[in-house]
Order: sequence, then structure tokens, then C-alpha cells
Amino acid sequence: MTKRTIGERVYRQLLRLYPRDFSDDYADEMTRLYRDRVRGEGPVSVWLALLTDVVRTAPREQISTLGQDVRHAWRTWRRTPVLALAAILTLALGVGANTAVFSVVHGVLLRPLPYPDADRLVEVFEDNTRAGGGPFFRVSLLNYLTWVERAESFEALAAFNGRDFTLTEHGDPERLTGSAVTASLFKVLGLAPIAGRALTPEDEAPGAAPVAVLAESLWSRTFGRDPAVIGRTVPLNGVRHQIVGIVPSAFREIGRTQIGSSGAGQVFVPLPRDTAQSRGNHTLRVVGRLRQQVSLDQARDEMRRLAAQLEEEFPATNRNWSVWIERPQYSMFDPRVRMSLLVLLGAVSVVLLIACANVANLVLARATGRQRELAVRAALGARPARIARQLLTENVALALVSGACGVTVASLSMEVLRTLVPATIPRVNEIRLDGTVLFFGLFITTACGVFFGIAPAMRGARGTLLPALMQNGKGTIGPAHQRWRYGLVVAQTGLATMLVVLAALLLQSLVRLQEVPLGFEPSGVLTARVSPPSVKYPDAAARLQFQRTLLGSLDMLPSIRAVGLMTSAPFAPGVRRGVTVHDAAMTGGSPEAGASALEQIVSPGLFRALGLPLLAGREFGVQDQPGSPLVAIVSQSLARTLWTDGEGVGRVLQFDGRSHEVVGVVGDIRGTDGTARGGSVDRHPSPVLYVPSAQVSQGTISLVIRTDATLQAILPAIRTAVREIEPTLPIPELRPLGEWIAESTEQARLTTTLAGAFAGAALFLTMVGIYGVISYGVGQRTQEIGVRIALGAHRASVLGLVLRGGMTWAGAGIVLGLLGAWSVSRAISSLLFDVSATDPFTFAVIASVLGGVGVLACTVPAVRATRIDPVIALRGD
Repeated sequence: MTKRTIGERVYRQLLRLYPRDFSDDYADEMTRLYRDRVRGEGPVSVWLALLTDVVRTAPREQISTLGQDVRHAWRTWRRTPVLALAAILTLALGVGANTAVFSVVHGVLLRPLPYPDADRLVEVFEDNTRAGGGPFFRVSLLNYLTWVERAESFEALAAFNGRDFTLTEHGDPERLTGSAVTASLFKVLGLAPIAGRALTPEDEAPGAAPVAVLAESLWSRTFGRDPAVIGRTVPLNGVRHQIVGIVPSAFREIGRTQIGSSGAGQVFVPLPRDTAQSRGNHTLRVVGRLRQQVSLDQARDEMRRLAAQLEEEFPATNRNWSVWIERPQYSMFDPRVRMSLLVLLGAVSVVLLIACANVANLVLARATGRQRELAVRAALGARPARIARQLLTENVALALVSGACGVTVASLSMEVLRTLVPATIPRVNEIRLDGTVLFFGLFITTACGVFFGIAPAMRGARGTLLPALMQNGKGTIGPAHQRWRYGLVVAQTGLATMLVVLAALLLQSLVRLQEVPLGFEPSGVLTARVSPPSVKYPDAAARLQFQRTLLGSLDMLPSIRAVGLMTSAPFAPGVRRGVTVHDAAMTGGSPEAGASALEQIVSPGLFRALGLPLLAGREFGVQDQPGSPLVAIVSQSLARTLWTDGEGVGRVLQFDGRSHEVVGVVGDIRGTDGTARGGSVDRHPSPVLYVPSAQVSQGTISLVIRTDATLQAILPAIRTAVREIEPTLPIPELRPLGEWIAESTEQARLTTTLAGAFAGAALFLTMVGIYGVISYGVGQRTQEIGVRIALGAHRASVLGLVLRGGMTWAGAGIVLGLLGAWSVSRAISSLLFDVSATDPFTFAVIASVLGGVGVLACTVPAVRATRIDPVIALRGD
């Protein structure tokens, strides 16, 4: 059954539900309209046009009846403006918060990627789980080329790698982000350039003329959307590249989320095929487009078979390596980001349910006072269904007004949400109020109206005439009525308890996350990415000389305590290369005993600049020169993985076909995960292999500066030093390392903050709800309490009577809420750090807090009950 058929059937059933005497012929006519509109506008637009269709084609008498109900609803709510305003504000905040959070979830997680047949796009990773790594490693170039030759599940495969570029022709040198990509990427994404041509396989051939494709944003900002830019040459990293095409914004978008190393991709050049490199060099990201009728599981099975073949053919580099395929909507997100957004959506939904419970209690109280009015209408001949429909219309109309206010609240909060959502989360600019989000707001608004309106509608429809007419305008409170109201108290107390427990667990996790040792001292450390132009520094010797000159110039500045270079600073963007290392002396080079590690190319002085402790051996020094024996330093976790005693100094490691003597062991540091944007504080330190920059060449590299001065004070001196060394080099974008670390915890901080805010709102609404129900109950029992006092009951006994009645139901809600939190908390265990999802201390504290809130909410009406004057109370009899 297709989505269109399902939507058509649901649409038809809704038409037959209200008004109840819509005929089958009318429903058939409306269904035909629905089918015609779907073909032209899509289901969402049609559902939003439901009310228009009904008004246009419904029988006149039904429209007249509906109009009477709406006008009567307006008059009745106008007679109780305070109650109506309280209900509208409560629901508006709930609907607005839900709509705003859903806009984030929809924009980031649910909105399809902007490519043709986006459901056939996948991302391909290498999987090192069997060797103790993870399933989302970057891909070796040679393995990728083998996949292209042998894989049959894909229409095309494409590879890319983040690059930094320096544009030196338009004013000051400008640093641009982008990627080196294979020409097949355009086929994989299904997008054509908006001007010029795409990259071709000929552009990737050795010796081909340098070409580049610009992103539409760079074309607009720098070249004023001049079409004559096609064919021109611009200097990128000192090499003149011919501009052959302009890619659309959708291509740029995937550049931001997947291709670009950091920020939005602005320049794309052909990926060089360096077939001389090792298969163990995992540096590429790979995307593919599945063939028609090929499922994701079929593609996974085929790629696993290919990985097994490569493992047999190349055991030295492919042992224990497999392949994993995932859709980009999932692979571009850390699983915890997805869970965090879903947790926030669930939390704000709980707030809405509690708000609905409060409004339902208000409506029930109001309906009790209207029993005589409803009895008179029934005595004059109104059918029970007609009364129920009127009451339901009143509440749905109130909900729609609240929904309109709620959507306004959501639209006003959009900018705030965009600033709160971390920029590291992909597709942040997709957050907006579109048709789908508005339809969601309309849906939950209508659902709320039905939810809190169905109880009074049912009660009004089956009310008995004689008791209501004999009450002389007063309402009666019976057992069924009490069960509804106290049942709502139990429900909202239980929901609030669940939400507060989860918020407390997240808060504890965030506190412990901020206290975790990083393994280095980030205070006073600045970082920046440096990319010397490849034309002026074409080989390893020239790049090494540039690095030495730069470090020497910066080291002479009086406010700089230490300076160094490394491949990628902890928690900062950069390419992290995974390697497999072996101890040749112990295993004879056997790959079975190898260990996976992240390679870091570092300069002498880097460990002092970073504050990374040396545990054994020595640091790199002037003796580690090109041509001298190859050396390496290992992290403590890598040493323990390779050797049972953890003593690595003097051992010989093999990787990339070369032997390196281990001269030192340093401590483990966090923030070195194998991802483009660094790591997370809550992840265990990855094994790291450090090699000297004098022996291994690296183009783009991270500058690490330890200084006593502020960024504003040191920046002019650094600019001057860089300009003196290389005028064509962009000024490094210095940033405190502490900011990168704080950015890595932004997602956890956002989740905790919003969950705490929602928990506070739920707690407040629950307190108000308990107070309202107990206060209403005291008002209904005024005469009973007056009789008790007249017969000699002590004030304390009256106080205890009211408190026991209220806390019995609140206590039941707390117990149910704790049970619910115990079962639900396991689902968010991935968001917790060093905190048990079922921490008994947290549960006990929250139970006590909720109990105190319940007592506080019951105390005010209980005290008021003790002050009832029995003479006044009994006068009504």
C-alpha cells in the first residue's frame, strides 16, 4: 500500500468523523479532490488545505451547524477570560516549544538530502573493529581503486579528501576550504554544474593541467557571479588553476557536511592518484550511488566479500580490515547527536502532555460548573452527540487559537535555536519553519484539543438531567469526575518525575565531563592551520626549511613560551591518518600482531607547547634529521597494546614498509579520534604514533603556540613574523585550544540545558496542576469540611486529611514516574559519561524533591481548608 493510498483512506475517514452525518457521496467527492490535489501539490499541501476543501464543498446546513458551534465556543470562553487565557498561554508555550524542537529534528535528521534519488546514496567506510579500532575509518586510495574495478552494487563510487587552499590574487591572501575529489563525484551526487563543466577523468591523469571547480558561494562573493570567470586561471597554493565550472549550492552543502575539512567547501580540484602509497594509508572518504534494485544489505554483503579478498591478497596492510556501508543521513552524525535530538523532542513532548493535563483539569472544572446549562439543552431536545460535538468544538477551537500563538512563539524562537545548536552539527541552516513543520504544529494542536476535550465531551453527552437541574446552577463532583482529575494528576506527576530524573542524569554527566583529565594542559595554548604554497615549497626539504624558519621566528617573540607543529591539534579540525604498526623483533613483521594507531607528524618542542608529559625516553631533537635513523615516539596506550610491560623505548616498529626506533613514550591525550573535527572529551584516548617532521614530510600542518599573552595582544606580532617569512601565506586563524575543547562539549551542554529547562517547566506545571486539583477539591468539599470542624475536628486533622488526599495521588505518580525513568534511562546511556543510567542516588534525590514539590503544592489549599468558617459553610444547606 502506497503512502498516497494510506493518506487517501485516512483523509476519507476524517471526513466521515466530523460532522457525523456527512454522507458517503460527500466523502467520495472529497476523496476525489484529495487525489487530484496530491498529483499537483503533494500530500502535505493537501492536508493543509483540508479545511478549505470542507468549507467549499460541504452541505450548507453542516457549515451552518459548525458555524454555530464556533460562535457559541467564542461566547462561552469569553465569559471566563481568565481561564481561557491561562489555557491558551499554557498550550501556546507547549505547542511552540514542540514545534521549534521539531523544526530542529526535521531540518537536521529527517529532511531528505538535496540530491536526485537521495535514498540510493551511501557512504563507504573501512572497518577495523576486529583489530580493536572502529567501523568508521577513512579509506585507502588503493583499496578504493580496487572497489571501483570489482564492485557491482554501485552505479558509481567517488572519493574525496579535505584540502586547504590559499587564494593570492584578490587582495590579501585568503584561506579557502575545499576538497580534492574524483570526477565520479558529480555522477554519484546526480548534480551538474550551473556553469561550465564538471571534472573529468582526464583531469585526474598525471601531468594534466591544473583545473578547479568553484562553489557558488565563492563565485558570488569573490567574482560577483561573472560568467566570464569560466576559463580564467587563479593561483591556488601558488599554482595557477583554470576554473572550469561552478557547482550549485546543493553540492556545496554536502561539501560542508562531508567533503570540506572544516566549514563549507569552496574549491574542488581533481584528486591525484598516487598509486605508490601504501594500502595502509587511510585518508579518503568514499560515497557511492547504489544501482537500481540493489539494497543496502546486498551492497554490504558484496563489499565484505571484497574486503575478505583484499585481506588474502594483501595481508600486510589489510589484515582484520573489513568494509561498512551507511546512508549519509546517519554517517554524517555522531549517533549521540541523533539520540540527543530525539531525547529533546521526547522531553518537550512530555512538557506538552503535562500542559494538556493541566488544561484538561481546567476544562473539567469548567464543565462541572456548566452541568445545569448542558442539562437544560438536553431537556430541550439536544441529542447527546450534538452536545458532545459542541463541547469538542469549543476545546478544539481553543486549541487552534493556542496553536496559532504557539507557532508564533516557535517562529520567534528560531533564531535563538540556531545560535544554541552547535555549528559542528551538520545541516544547521536547514532549520526553518516550512510546510512540514507547520503541519506538525497543526497536528499536535488538533490532537491537544481532542485530548483535553474528549473527557468533558463524553461527560456532557451522558450526563443525567434531574440531578443537574436540581443543583440550582452548581456543579456536582462524582466518583467518575474525581477519577478523571486525579488520574491526570498521577499522569503528569509521573511524566514530570521521568523528565526530572533524566535531566538530573544528564547534568551529572556534564559535570563529570568537564572534570575529566585531558592528558595535556590547554590553558594558554593557541592553534592555527598553516599551508605553505606548494610552488615555492615543492619538496620535503623546502617545507622543512619553511617550518624551521617559522618556528624560529615565533620562538623569539618574548611572550611565547613554546611553539611546535603537529599534523592536527587535539579537538581541532584536520586530517588524521590511521596506520597499522608492528614490532618486528617480537613478531617478525607478522601482521596478526599489529596495532592500529593515529599518526602525528610533530616538530621538536611540540610536547612542551602542548603540555604533554614525557613518561620515558627522550623527545625529538636536532639529531633527528633527514637521512638519520628513523625514530618514533608512542603514546602510553599504544605501548601497552604492543608490549605487555608497556616499555617501548629501544624497540623497533614497522609501518608503511619502514622501521622506526622508539625513543620515547608520552602520555595519552583525548581529542585525537580519527575524525575530521577532532574528538570528544568522553571518548577514550586513541593510540598515537608520533614521528618527527624532519623525517616525514607534511604540507598543511597545525601550529601550536603556548603563550602568556592574550590572543589580541599576540596576534599582531605573529602576523608580522609570518609576513616576513612568506608574504603570500594567509594570516593564520589563531584560536585558543580551549575553544575547540568547549566546542566538543557543546552538544552535551545543549542537551543538558534544554532538558533541564523542560524539566523545570514540567515541574512547575505539575505543581500548578496539583495545586489546582487540590484547591478545586477543597472548594467542592467546603460543606463537608465545615461539618467536620463544627463537630469538633481539629485543624491539624483537616490539614492532614487534605494533604493525605493530595499526596496519595502525587505519590502514586512519583512511583510510576521512577519506574518509567528506570526503563527509559537505559535508552540514553550513550549520552551519559561516568554516570549509571540507573544511579540509585539520583533516583532517591529526585523522589525526595518531587515529594517536597507535591507537599508544597498541597499545603496552600490544605491551610485554606483549615480556615473554613463552619457557619458560612453550613449556611448553604
